[in-house]
Amino acid sequence: MARKGSFAGRAAGLGLAAFLCIFLSGCLDDRQAGTEVGNPEITVLARVKLLDGDDSLHMDDFNLKVMEAHYATVDGDTGMIWRFDTGMMVDMAESRSAQNLPMQKLEDRPWSRCDLTLALPDGPDTLADSLNYSEVGDHVNWVRWREDKADKVDRFSLYLPKDYRFHLTFGQETMKPWHQGDTLFVTIGFNIRAFSQALSPDARTLRTGRDGIEYCVLSPTENQTAYQVLVNSMPACFKADAWSAE
Repeated sequence: MARKGSFAGRAAGLGLAAFLCIFLSGCLDDRQAGTEVGNPEITVLARVKLLDGDDSLHMDDFNLKVMEAHYATVDGDTGMIWRFDTGMMVDMAESRSAQNLPMQKLEDRPWSRCDLTLALPDGPDTLADSLNYSEVGDHVNWVRWREDKADKVDRFSLYLPKDYRFHLTFGQETMKPWHQGDTLFVTIGFNIRAFSQALSPDARTLRTGRDGIEYCVLSPTENQTAYQVLVNSMPACFKADAWSAE
């Protein structure tokens, strides 16, 4: 009888151990998924946005490569949002291009900072003499924009130098509008008005495409001074609390 009782006791013990194992396993799964009570998730998406534009100022193409983005929480932890070895292309002129950056599910904890690294795409640094303004858009490393004036339309094409990177830092106040319910939109905002105004009204050499439309090319070989001014002013036109370029 003692042996039977001992066996029953061992069986009961094994049953309890199995139950605890299954229970704890479930808790660990929940913790790994970040879904247990007290540890809710937030959906993180990207958003690209042109700022301070109007009907008179149009950005036709502005391609950038997102290299990586990471964040720091108010209690000192850090985490990665995106990282791409060769970069993920977005077009500042096309809001839907933000969908190229995959949705992430992260633990919903207050951020103190977000850091973003952008790079410029590679491509030709010169354009064929007879190229139409509309055809410049076939090259991902050229920015195109237009400014409508009372009696004409000014068109510009800017060469983006390869191996050039921007590092943007966003603080808590800047990130407040990113939160919309249970979604956080990492927002890449670019002030097109400030960018365009950095271009001085000095006389510039224009070229004419096969279609007869004139436009200004800004590159290391055409309108060099204006080109350098725009390239230098570009990082400060992103809506960020701090920036650096290399």
